[in-house]
Amino acid sequence: MELTGKKWSEKALLVWEPTEQWEGPSPRPKSGVTLKVWEVADELMAKLGRIPTKMQVISEAFNRHQVRVATTKVQYGKWLKSLEVEKRGEIKS
Repeated sequence: MELTGKKWSEKALLVWEPTEQWEGPSPRPKSGVTLKVWEVADELMAKLGRIPTKMQVISEAFNRHQVRVATTKVQYGKWLKSLEVEKRGEIKS
């Protein structure tokens, strides 16, 4: 495919294809530190009776399991998105 007269950024947009990361919510992790973040978030939600803030999960995950902040932020976002999808009834828990 030849794209003459286009800027490189315009070329990139024309050939971009969605990857797996854009195809719906992430499944619950099966093991490792990522699972620990989800478990901490679940436990805090049960304890508080509401969705915990990102900072609450970051603090708890670090204090209990020494999970890095960046990892916790990513997993908190995925966990939160899974709750939204579950609430809409798109997936069964």
